Amino acid sequence: MIDQNLVLFESNPDFADNSRALYDYIVDKTDFKTFWVVKDPAMLGPMRAAGVDCDIENSDRAIAMEQCAHYLVTSSFMFAYNKRPGQIHVSAWHGFGPKTIGFDEDAASDSSALRDLKVITTQCDLLTTTSRVSQLMMAGMLSMDPRKVMNSGFPRNDYLFTTDGRKLLEGALGVDFGSSKLIMYLPTMRKGLKAEGGQFDKNIFNYEDYDAAGLDEFLKLNDAYVIAKMHFADDSSFNQSSFELPKRVLFLDSLSLGSKLLTIYHVLNAFDLLITDYSSVYVDYLLLNRPIVFSCPDFEEYKKDRGFISDDPRWMMPGAFVKSQSELLSALGSFFNGVDAAASLRESFMPVIHSHRDAKAAERVVQRMIGVASTNSRDCDKEIGSCFADSNSPLRQYMNLRSKAELFLDYGSGFNSEDVLSIEYTSNCFGSHVCLTFNVPSGVNEVRFDPADDGSFLLKDVSFSFNGTPLIWDALNGSESHSNIVFCGLDPQILVSGFDGSAGELCVNFDRCELGDSADYVSCLMERGHSLSDEPVHSLSGSLSRVFRFGRH
Repeated sequence: MIDQNLVLFESNPDFADNSRALYDYIVDKTDFKTFWVVKDPAMLGPMRAAGVDCDIENSDRAIAMEQCAHYLVTSSFMFAYNKRPGQIHVSAWHGFGPKTIGFDEDAASDSSALRDLKVITTQCDLLTTTSRVSQLMMAGMLSMDPRKVMNSGFPRNDYLFTTDGRKLLEGALGVDFGSSKLIMYLPTMRKGLKAEGGQFDKNIFNYEDYDAAGLDEFLKLNDAYVIAKMHFADDSSFNQSSFELPKRVLFLDSLSLGSKLLTIYHVLNAFDLLITDYSSVYVDYLLLNRPIVFSCPDFEEYKKDRGFISDDPRWMMPGAFVKSQSELLSALGSFFNGVDAAASLRESFMPVIHSHRDAKAAERVVQRMIGVASTNSRDCDKEIGSCFADSNSPLRQYMNLRSKAELFLDYGSGFNSEDVLSIEYTSNCFGSHVCLTFNVPSGVNEVRFDPADDGSFLLKDVSFSFNGTPLIWDALNGSESHSNIVFCGLDPQILVSGFDGSAGELCVNFDRCELGDSADYVSCLMERGHSLSDEPVHSLSGSLSRVFRFGRH
């Protein structure tokens, strides 16, 4: 049973990103119950000590909570494949930048994964982004109905307006920076979908002219520190000991933040300048209206490996564009001398990438999330979901099947094509209840009920009554057990008798479930005397197992 008041969360890394910001808002501003699915066991202790109800991924409790939560909130598309009818999937997402994603041919590393991608984007009910432009781009790259891609702003950016980032950063690193200038260096993931450019094997900037001593002297002269953080996905593969580091370059990793229940967005407003490459973090940092340097020595390589959403993405990168350490120091030198050459570029680009510049993104998302649930809205992805659905796909739940039921009347001389009543009805693949009423004239001895033109479906709990009195029936062209029938071929028929010759209402009730590839197997079981109503058939495919889990809707 779905708990209408329960919101389930996850993120990567744990307790971070947009999911975390939504969690904080929901705990502080609503009466929803919450539960967090954790991947890293090291995070369980700190989270539980802070009062977060959570458990490790794939634990019995996490699985049970996933099955009953009304809202599934994730920083990607986790939970989407297993989402059940009655649940709302919210992809709070993890950024928008110049890189290709989704169905873009440069982003797809494995064409076999595209069908699964279509499943999870269809299952998703709400995805967040930052502007009208990013809304349309995200909808296109993910092949999603733009109406469920919300121009809300990212909830994580609410922290940029509300936290004392410098104080939190000093606490996380155990360093008092005094009045020193702070520079954030945050490159994007390098060991992800593809090779994705330079791998930081020689130095942290991939510069041919890297000079640790020279960089350190420059930072000391200008009383500045660089705080470097690799993408969390690269933490385990990045080896700091493989090259020399300046003393004024300090590393911040996901564990240092996570152990204190902080995210990079809690401390981002501590920095006077950002150095990045193709990471979407610069889009968020733009809200602070501070200088950005784009360090891209592997620009052509990255463009070939991963690709960009524009032939030349530099129109989306309002800041100095550098490919070497000498160029980096020149750009930083201008900044230290009070020159902000890209200020006008940032100002003109801001409305393209941000529709909102406030701390209310989480509020907007929660309001929309509740609205989606209350209206039970569908989208064009779900309407055409059957085009991407095999017999085991969860997208089959969105298939509305139109059928025509026919009732042939026998007045004593057999059935013919003249004496027939018909009703059109709709059902879906997971146990739709169907109730049909026919006005039968007087003089009828028996009838033949044809539920559809062809078979490959299961009718459960079949019953016929005439003027309130139950009637006797017998399945033709199908396999029958108790009140269940499997029809596997053409022309499914049910013969109904017990009429007294008077006029009246014939009521037909059944639960119809589509079987797909499982129909022949179910038919075989029923012919051997198995009862689908009395015992579960555990060896059936995933799609058929839903027949027994979902009864009437």
